[in-house]
Amino acid sequence: MAIRHLYTVVCDYVVVGQDGRATAVGILHNIEFAQFPATKSLLGLVVGLVGDDGDEFRVALEGPDERSIAEVSKGTIAAPRDLRENQQWGFTVAGAVTPVVFAAPGIYAVTVWEGARMVHRYPFGVLSGEPSQEVGDDER
Repeated sequence: MAIRHLYTVVCDYVVVGQDGRATAVGILHNIEFAQFPATKSLLGLVVGLVGDDGDEFRVALEGPDERSIAEVSKGTIAAPRDLRENQQWGFTVAGAVTPVVFAAPGIYAVTVWEGARMVHRYPFGVLSGEPSQEVGDDER
């Protein structure tokens, strides 16, 4: 079986406990900046995957042009020895991009790859924090 994506969380930072469990702090849906280019000193990512022993994966951060900005994590799934036959192994990839530069506002994405095949794309907005100047708001 192939790698399956379970969840993606974008946050301010990640704390990984001694038991390997990840805690996402400051979960984000969109990120706002006053001006561009903008730098966020730390961006935390938590990605849950399920796969077979020996499956290779890569987690990356992409810009609006779908080009990779940063590689968050890559590796090979290593299942525990007591895994039953035909059972997949679930695990969490927790990482941080530091610093991450957002060149322009737009739709960025966390992508999960198995070899050359994209498994999942989690989009989020990077927005200008400037107030809109739409006619009708305060100008009548």
